[in-house]
Amino acid sequence: MPLNEGGRVVYKCTVLPADGDVAAARNRPVLVLHEYDHLSIACLNFAIRLSRAGFSVYVPLLFGKADGKTGLGTTLSTTAELACNGQWHALFAEHQSQPITKSLGELCDTISSWHHRRGIAVIGMCLTGALPITLMQRPCVVAPVIAQPSIPLFAITPEGKRAFGVSKEDLDAAVKRAKEEHLRVFGTRYEEDTISPKERLEAIAAAFGKEYFCDHTIRATDYLREPKWDLTAKAHATLTLCYKDSPDNYPPRRLFLDLVTFLKNQLQLHGDLSGN
Repeated sequence: MPLNEGGRVVYKCTVLPADGDVAAARNRPVLVLHEYDHLSIACLNFAIRLSRAGFSVYVPLLFGKADGKTGLGTTLSTTAELACNGQWHALFAEHQSQPITKSLGELCDTISSWHHRRGIAVIGMCLTGALPITLMQRPCVVAPVIAQPSIPLFAITPEGKRAFGVSKEDLDAAVKRAKEEHLRVFGTRYEEDTISPKERLEAIAAAFGKEYFCDHTIRATDYLREPKWDLTAKAHATLTLCYKDSPDNYPPRRLFLDLVTFLKNQLQLHGDLSGN
């Protein structure tokens, strides 16, 4: 169901939770930030899975079109849009926060208000992977998820591989809040992924420390040395494109189950913003 919030199209998933507990799902709002290069069918399917798992899920259209089209033409048009869009410093900028986080922060506040001021989860993936770090400055964001962060898209220096498109000030604020409020951050990527280099997630993990960063990297030994999984070294999208519902030990399926557990725990521990 599309909504219009602050001039932006936001899709709300209307699929009911599999356990029928609608009240619990209302207390677990989740904002899903779509990947490069558009709001894909795979991303919407991910939102449906989260809804069935017991969450209220919102997906804003950030760039491109929600037409499900893929291919070189879509990729080129998205790249051109990002290069010219003042809301993004996505291509080369290393330590600049993305301007789009201002309006996304306002959207986080709005979603929280729709759910009686509950804390919300924010899931970033690929291009949007590290945005939840900046959004942690919003008190309502209590369950940040960082999946295969890919900014800067053209990381041509060692520093570019370590950078993740967040300013030092925003990172310091996020780390300070995590430590003060005991918030945990969920991070994931495929170990051999070159689009989201290992140095990037390692830098994020080092900033938050082991106590506050939950590393759910999908290890190469789990997916490359098991031919039955049919996953390659080019695997990138941890939560969307490669997903299968079974078996439970299929690496992306296992990751999804771990994510559901993380979200439910964090939203239960930190979701009540009233202080009760």
